[in-house]
Amino acid sequence: MRTQCNAETIRMPDLNQSGKPLDISFDAGRITSDAGLILISEVAKKMNFFERLAECFEDKRDQRYVEHSVETMLAQRILGFCAGHEDLNDHQNIQDDAFIALMAGVEDIFGQKRSKKRDRGRPLASPSSLGRIERGPQTSQGISDERPDIKITHDKNKLNDLMVQLFIESWEKPPDTIIIDPDATDIPLHGSQENRFYHGYYKCYCYLPLYIFCGEQILDCTLRAANQGGDAGALERLKRIVGQIRKSWPSTHIIIRADSGFTRDPLMSWCEKQEKVDYILGLAKNNRLKKMLEPEMVLMREKHRQTGEKAISYVDLRYQTLKSWSTERRVIGKAEVLPGKDNPRFVVTSISKDQTKPPEVYQVYCGRGDMENRIKEQLSLFADRTSAHQMQANQMRLYLSAFAYILIQKLRQYGLFDTPYAKSQVWSIQNAFLKIGAVLKLSVRRFKLSLSSVYPRQSFFWKALRNIQQTMPSFHFSSG
Repeated sequence: MRTQCNAETIRMPDLNQSGKPLDISFDAGRITSDAGLILISEVAKKMNFFERLAECFEDKRDQRYVEHSVETMLAQRILGFCAGHEDLNDHQNIQDDAFIALMAGVEDIFGQKRSKKRDRGRPLASPSSLGRIERGPQTSQGISDERPDIKITHDKNKLNDLMVQLFIESWEKPPDTIIIDPDATDIPLHGSQENRFYHGYYKCYCYLPLYIFCGEQILDCTLRAANQGGDAGALERLKRIVGQIRKSWPSTHIIIRADSGFTRDPLMSWCEKQEKVDYILGLAKNNRLKKMLEPEMVLMREKHRQTGEKAISYVDLRYQTLKSWSTERRVIGKAEVLPGKDNPRFVVTSISKDQTKPPEVYQVYCGRGDMENRIKEQLSLFADRTSAHQMQANQMRLYLSAFAYILIQKLRQYGLFDTPYAKSQVWSIQNAFLKIGAVLKLSVRRFKLSLSSVYPRQSFFWKALRNIQQTMPSFHFSSG
């Protein structure tokens, strides 16, 4: 079979038994492939999301010549992330998507009020216009006075506070206990980005972003250079997050949970001085710890020899390092013997014996394994697209990806909570509910969105939309 093609049409002969050729061309008109974004748009409306996010930016453009507001550009970029459009270049074609323009809050989506400013009636911002948001510095840097070409700046503190505030608002009443999980990951670099360093553990040039979550909800995302420890800056950010949470929830018990990379005396000492703040941290094993656990390991080896099955027990220990710790602390040792090997493990905690038994403490620590799924979901929303030269631009991409995640997480939490997709990962939700073909039409009195008749999850789509409209609370807080 030989394919015949020109610039507009590809002909594929002998495609099936009918003997008729198939002509393929992009001439069906403005059919959106992302009609499921209506679900994300409804979530955003309930949260007053894009308006509040826009309040974190300062627009110094001459408004007489502004066609796309910061709010609609943020909506366009974040909706693009949700729908799988990771690069600014993708928006060259998205500019013509009237449906995304409608979801982003653009008034003249069909160019009916076309002005001389409008680029051939295209309703959405161009990649170069969107790039102004990413390239703009923090307001506190004062660069805008020295660089008159930079017209859009952002306040990093407001972005950080908004992320935590959205988490607080997601609870109907203050919880008794929350667990906060900080963790580091790597973003490989393939160019000459600012603060590019080689990391020996990951064996590549990379950034080392710090993420902080509570369950499925993101509290912080900070891009860092890789020439420092995984815990760098974590205590500073935890202080800010805990302080903000405390203003709303003064009685909530907060547990900081992290791996051994965060087991540092300053973090532990700070937690110990706070009211109702505890930690459960992984502790790297060493000869002293293994010697303290050895009597229990002997018992478990004998149990394993007799049964042939895994043998496990937990022991309370008191331990202090020779130099780095300022005081003795409670350590839980897990004495585990598996077929063919010993598997001793340790965690250190500020929770007293009276409050929690050793197995319970260790089981709480094991729950941090789900943190890896949360980080993978950030990557599925293109948090790793840090290809800009300036680190501040890459940090903004990290922010935009995180805010896109918040919208999809809220869709999962409220829209899909009683469906088979309630525990689906972000990429599954994208494929199942956001990538839907549809045609948007405008009449004198209304818009009409006609979705694909063969879309296979129609009942779950309607259920998700009803759930958002009827059961999702409206967030009332305003960052202004």
